[in-house]
Amino acid sequence: MVNKNFLLFFILLVCSCNSGSSGNKSLISEQHNEQILNINTTSSDSLIFNNLVNVFKDNNLDINELIISIGKYFIGTPYVASTLDIEDEERLIINLREMDCVTFVEYVTSLALCFTNKRYDFDDFAEILTVVRYQSGKIESYLSRLHYFSHWLQDNRDKGILDIISDSIGNAGFDNKTDFMSSNPHLYKQLNDTVLIEKLKSIEQTISTHPLKYITKDHIKIIENEIKDGDIIALSSLIKGLDISHVGFAVRQNGNIHLLHASTTSKKVEITSVPLYDYLKNRSNITGILAGRIK
Repeated sequence: MVNKNFLLFFILLVCSCNSGSSGNKSLISEQHNEQILNINTTSSDSLIFNNLVNVFKDNNLDINELIISIGKYFIGTPYVASTLDIEDEERLIINLREMDCVTFVEYVTSLALCFTNKRYDFDDFAEILTVVRYQSGKIESYLSRLHYFSHWLQDNRDKGILDIISDSIGNAGFDNKTDFMSSNPHLYKQLNDTVLIEKLKSIEQTISTHPLKYITKDHIKIIENEIKDGDIIALSSLIKGLDISHVGFAVRQNGNIHLLHASTTSKKVEITSVPLYDYLKNRSNITGILAGRIK
């Protein structure tokens, strides 16, 4: 069952917008429905969603098992970067046909939350994805999207969706200084004016003040048994100003944790052929991992 804090957050989000509404569809308020109608998606995405509903409707899996089962459903799906970056106003983009590492985690997490709560409409999925992807669950602008993954973890923890388990099992303090986006605005279509960049710098400074712990690469084998199938694994980066460079889900094979992820190397969703420890061992730009667990 999903954590009560998340359910309370979701009810308050709906009820605060829904007062005075006389419509029959009580779970989608008038204000929130305007966001949901402003979706960039295709009929193919709806078809994929409906296929998933047929597979997982009324399942008896716990949330971690469901995450892994849904994640495996997408194995072979093409890796495509920057599917969320459009040049007009910020909108909820749903693209289940192709995904990068972050959108893969967002889609699987949101689908698992949908099905755990017995919600099987595409609008239900869009609502929960909005809560997961955007700060405070609201689409207000490009900057309301959770661009840095350590911020994504913290915001979804604050919404009651997950626990950051690396804070309890980590063995080192995490350097959370983030300024990569504001230092490299030419890499982002939307960062085309100085006012937006200054606002982004303020967000980055706030993110950088939040204390976190992480698990160093040489410590992964020691705490491996404390990581569960379906836990979110975020690879901490040595790139200046960038907190996390890659994400996926933990999946256990032959007693070892592997990574279920949208791979930048094979350009598709897959499970690493070697355990996580070995996968990271020779990657000099990765210092270790943060880990989150959906409630």
